Amino acid sequence: MRYPSAYIGLLTTSIGANIFQSNPYINEIFIVENPVLPSLFRLYKTLKKRVIDTALIFHVSQRPIIPFCHWIGAREIIGTKGLCKGLDDLLTKALLPKKEHEIARRLAIVAEADAIPESSAMELFLSDEHEQKVEYFLKEHGIPSYLPVVGLHPGAKDLFKQWSPENFVKIGKRLAEEQGCQIIVTGSHAEKSLVSKIANAIPRAISVYGQLNIQELAALQKRMKLLITNDTGPMHLASAVGTPLLALFGPTDPFFCGPAPNTTTRVITIAPTCTPCLKKQCREPFCLLQISPDKVFSHALDLLGATTAL
Repeated sequence: MRYPSAYIGLLTTSIGANIFQSNPYINEIFIVENPVLPSLFRLYKTLKKRVIDTALIFHVSQRPIIPFCHWIGAREIIGTKGLCKGLDDLLTKALLPKKEHEIARRLAIVAEADAIPESSAMELFLSDEHEQKVEYFLKEHGIPSYLPVVGLHPGAKDLFKQWSPENFVKIGKRLAEEQGCQIIVTGSHAEKSLVSKIANAIPRAISVYGQLNIQELAALQKRMKLLITNDTGPMHLASAVGTPLLALFGPTDPFFCGPAPNTTTRVITIAPTCTPCLKKQCREPFCLLQISPDKVFSHALDLLGATTAL
């Protein structure tokens, strides 16, 4: 580590706080809630007393964050030029945007603070409690440790990022019936209907929709021999815990936001069908429909190390 005695505070949402709660490198976590401005007002005195020297701006969805870093007295505010919603002048160091993965962009910000990253690999620190809860969950459902567990994550924040539920069913059935895999279909509580529909159509499949928090979901993914997923946050969780991963991309570009590349990660991507891409206005993800279940199954077999041919 470049600065082993440095104080590191993290300003994030409640979801981010859950992800980083077991991270040994973070001294304190401060949660920004909605509405944002009153939340920042409540945090002002506390963060002012911390005498923050350098603020690294990784995420720019909340416009008030950069002025807030200025108000609490940060000597350096480092971010990427053109991504700060008209507030570039408040950055003391503005990195020029490049065509690069989001991980590389954020590590470049870290490097600008004279803390050279040793690796681009993501890490997620899980507590024994989270891993034990998942082991209990698997035993409760009668899943023996020797059975290969394959996860399906069919949801996504936006419809245009979702491969069809029917295709997830086809893949799940084949993996269960031909490879003897235990299928677990995951999603948020809001995706209960989608998750249940797919799980009910696959032999012996288990549905998980909101019963586990983020750390517990990551611990469950760590037990999987493979996760097949759309472009989602849980995709990155699985990548961080080293789960073999098959990610399906359509309109979004994995070059910028795909999983961190490694030998156990595959990305199947199709160029957008519509010009220009309709994105959030898309009512039917035509580009993702071009990804066939046979192609996904073939890649799944390869990642599972299976020898059965199509």
